[in-house]
Amino acid sequence: MIAFASFSGYAGCMTSARHAAAVLGGQAVALAPGDVPPPCDVLVLSSWHPSYEPLLDTPARLVGRWHSPLLQAELSEEAGQLVRLLELRAGGRLHALACDDAQTARALDAVHLPNVLAPAPEVEPWALEGVNVTLLGEPRPRKNIVVQATAFAQVADADWTLHLAGRAARYRAWLELLGVAHTDHGRLEHADLLGLVAGCDAGLAATLSESYGYVAAEHLQLGVPVVTSRAVPCADTGALQVADPGSVDQVAAALRRAVGADISAARRSLRERADANAHIARAALAALSS
Repeated sequence: MIAFASFSGYAGCMTSARHAAAVLGGQAVALAPGDVPPPCDVLVLSSWHPSYEPLLDTPARLVGRWHSPLLQAELSEEAGQLVRLLELRAGGRLHALACDDAQTARALDAVHLPNVLAPAPEVEPWALEGVNVTLLGEPRPRKNIVVQATAFAQVADADWTLHLAGRAARYRAWLELLGVAHTDHGRLEHADLLGLVAGCDAGLAATLSESYGYVAAEHLQLGVPVVTSRAVPCADTGALQVADPGSVDQVAAALRRAVGADISAARRSLRERADANAHIARAALAALSS
């Protein structure tokens, strides 16, 4: 039995854990401080959180999982978490270190355990008027919010609306100063978030660093074009992928192309990469369990 566990406050890690359990088998678990993990043979812990420390004495094989490319450790100030994982491995407290990113796995002599993608559930698209674009995700520096919002402002016509969810209050003043027509939906349950995405014409996900890109993946699964960067490894979105996510002009041009774009090739790329990742992940889990 394998459990994919994460601190309950790590939304992205919990998303990865849910997809892993659905595709690879096992159980996804959100751990609040003081929680005891379920009985299992292998316990895969996402990233690192101080509340994990008591779990180091669990009888299960403990695997520390690092989701991010190394650039993300700097952009999101996560380097201390990675240092702790490396210390625990060096001290024999972890059975293994696993990394989503192949280059990071090679650099750290870790197991390559990539993200996998479960099928999208059936959703009812929201009924929206005009042209609607999403800009989703936690407003961390690596999410490239300011550039993408500025790009939206550069191309948006009067009937365009930018849709936000999560902690948009952190950059609402920026949107207002740019004159961006936007709707802040606050925190949405996952089913509602998918309904919003399905009702939109395009999405913005040209981030600076990404372990996989579930926001972009869900857009493509639902048939919605999405602007990405080369840092988003879930799929190649062709003309909707910008070479320089720091360029307002490139993001704006890609967004203009996205509305009404044919994304059949991007959806094939998504599926091919997801299938390849599942094959690699199954082999990695077999090795970790043996």
